[in-house]
Amino acid sequence: MNKKNIDRRLAIFIMAAMILTVLSGCTGGEETTTTTPAPTVPPNFVTYENSTYEIRIMHPQEWEIMENYMGTVVLFRSPIEDASDMFQENFNVVMGDLPESMEIDELTDANIEQAKTRFAIENINSSPTTLTNNPARKVIYNLKQGEYNLKIMQIYMIKDNKAYVITYTAEEDKYSDLLGTIQAMINTFEII
Repeated sequence: MNKKNIDRRLAIFIMAAMILTVLSGCTGGEETTTTTPAPTVPPNFVTYENSTYEIRIMHPQEWEIMENYMGTVVLFRSPIEDASDMFQENFNVVMGDLPESMEIDELTDANIEQAKTRFAIENINSSPTTLTNNPARKVIYNLKQGEYNLKIMQIYMIKDNKAYVITYTAEEDKYSDLLGTIQAMINTFEII
């Protein structure tokens, strides 16, 4: 497969994850970089398992689950807070086969560059982390989409030539409110 076809397939995968990140929440402090499993899980968490994609994750029981939504394996949406809540904070998992072997930094950099061509992204912060005891990259950035000022965290991991992208999207001023819940979800993510 030539480089142009590889770049095109990768760009399609990346843009699907990016567009989903922005659209999935619409309804009408510093983070830690570790993703090592937590010793305890919040009491309101329940297990989601998808045997087709071989993943398992724990999530707040009251969050809405949407499978195969706009290219995701699964999307979890927080409950609507009140009648004025027009954006549901969300967490999703996207997976895709890579067209060829690739390094995690290469995948992350390609995503950032592709996202910059479609969105006005600001305050990009990228750092190494781990996910399921595998090397990963965490990227946090801000973007404006319509009336929403969003803050997004994405974690990229490659395992067995599959790309895993975990994304948390929130309104910028509410991002920290759910960060502990999101970190607990990340800590429980497993490939089974």
